[in-house]
Amino acid sequence: MIGWFDAHAVSIVDGAAFGLLYFTLAVGLSLVFGMMDVLNLAHGTLYLGGAYAAYRFADGGWTGLALALVVGLAVGVGGGALLAALVAPLAARGRGASGAGSGGGSQGARHLDQALLTLGVSVIGAELFLLASGD
Repeated sequence: MIGWFDAHAVSIVDGAAFGLLYFTLAVGLSLVFGMMDVLNLAHGTLYLGGAYAAYRFADGGWTGLALALVVGLAVGVGGGALLAALVAPLAARGRGASGAGSGGGSQGARHLDQALLTLGVSVIGAELFLLASGD
């Protein structure tokens, strides 16, 4: 039994880590979707933009760290504002003047449009960052 456990310990820990990662992703997506009624699949690209900008400004010192934090935060907030401006017409499309679903489309179609838009933004943003980094 000990030999089997030694041979499979890494796989067991790896499986538990991936399971917890998937759980965290599912809880985060369902919390954002449930609270805000917006399906955002581009949050990874926002994180990528802020992290890349912070990496470019960090020089290993305390001032570089402070500058990297400020720049990374500014890039993340700017990207979030741009994404919110892109999603706002889709989010408002399903609501009429009274807030009821009297606008142009069903609730499911509105969520599908949001998912497709944010997934497209995510793919385009990742490709732009790949081109910018030169890899």
